[in-house]
Amino acid sequence: MALIPLLNSKKRSHTVFVSLALGLGLVSCLLGLGQNAPLVAVALLGIAVAWALGYNEGTVLLVSSYSADEVASARGKGEFFLVCGQVIGSLLAGSVIEFLGWRTMLAILTLLFVLTSGIAINSRKAIA
Repeated sequence: MALIPLLNSKKRSHTVFVSLALGLGLVSCLLGLGQNAPLVAVALLGIAVAWALGYNEGTVLLVSSYSADEVASARGKGEFFLVCGQVIGSLLAGSVIEFLGWRTMLAILTLLFVLTSGIAINSRKAIA
């Protein structure tokens, strides 16, 4: 519990998001090595930790971007779009994996994470 208040800082959110993007890129690379049970288990653990931290940081940034009267409405809308994205992703996941295959999909995800991390790092330099 002592770790969460440390992470709930608007200043640290950028660092956490960059770390999450790099960590998820590492997980994608790890899965590219093979799909045996230990690799998949480690990858799923990494995804779960990244999801939890990313959800927490996203909520912190969303709430800190609005005034006190707008927070409830903004948080509700944020949750709605999050759940819609999860549903769409769940419905499309099987088709995308069947069409592209695991290796191609992981290569695309790794590229997206590297690009996202680069954009985040460059935007941080522009802000500072």
